[in-house]
Amino acid sequence: MDESLNQCLKTCSKESSIPYFALLYSAYNLFMSLLSHNDVNKKIEKLKKEAEKDTFDRDKYELECDYLRRSYAQNIAFQIETNSRQFANLREQQAFKFFCERFWQSQFSMTINSLDTPRAELLANSAPENIKLQLLVAWTPALQQAASSFGMQLKDNYVRVCKDLRDRVKSTPAGNSVYSTSFISGWLQQSRSTLSDVMNLYYVMQGIPSVVLFLDESDGRLMVDVATWSLRTGNNNFTVCRCFGCKPAAAGNYAAACDLLYGSAAFAGDIAKSMLSGKKFGMSSTLGTLIELPQIRKEVMDAYSAVEKTLLNTDFKYLMK
Repeated sequence: MDESLNQCLKTCSKESSIPYFALLYSAYNLFMSLLSHNDVNKKIEKLKKEAEKDTFDRDKYELECDYLRRSYAQNIAFQIETNSRQFANLREQQAFKFFCERFWQSQFSMTINSLDTPRAELLANSAPENIKLQLLVAWTPALQQAASSFGMQLKDNYVRVCKDLRDRVKSTPAGNSVYSTSFISGWLQQSRSTLSDVMNLYYVMQGIPSVVLFLDESDGRLMVDVATWSLRTGNNNFTVCRCFGCKPAAAGNYAAACDLLYGSAAFAGDIAKSMLSGKKFGMSSTLGTLIELPQIRKEVMDAYSAVEKTLLNTDFKYLMK
């Protein structure tokens, strides 16, 4: 990984108590894994040297950037096709069938067959800018408490929170371009363990880029843990980190819970989408209107600002459009 990114991560970690840079670290690793280091890094270094010698050719630069984007897009398409073949083989294995019968069907509402749809969509739309992330919200005790003011049945409260978040995400073109919310309310019963649920989800959904939100409460403070994975498959190729939280005065408040969930979804989604497609952050433009509490809005916007500065110090900027 670039020394420049490492330095930025160390600097920003000192300035903030929020370990959200784990999201950036994971996404950047994915981005770099889909590039040919021997070809791409040499070309980037050559461009840098030419620019320093004042022999920089704008047309050549654009051709080089186009080469990088096409190479990256072809690698993504190949990765998606490989993932689909691996999952088809996995479904035939006896251990996988036992897992689905013993664990999956009792915890999650998505059937194994229903996951064929997003995999087919990835194959049909493998261009990086067309890839959408799956957004899921876990049914946690903290989320249940935040939604208890509705006075409905427990599962209905959970579904109501997921519906409100889906409406926020889908109310803007930026949210629609980043997320699919087909499985957003995917829990059949309350989550007992964040890591256990993430590992079970990843076992079946690996290769389908996803963001999973877990609302938690500790010492009167609401927090959101975010799990993410992208196109890369294999053991433990996912990231779990704490993203945002709010002060005790706002804990237990439904508006605060919804703002935290949306802010976390926007932030994690924009990072992952940018690393996949080279597009600049889109959902960041919606924070001013879709996050009600100023305290949470400021925390999320500060996180965006820090990450944007970090990306400008890495080779990723050569693919930004």
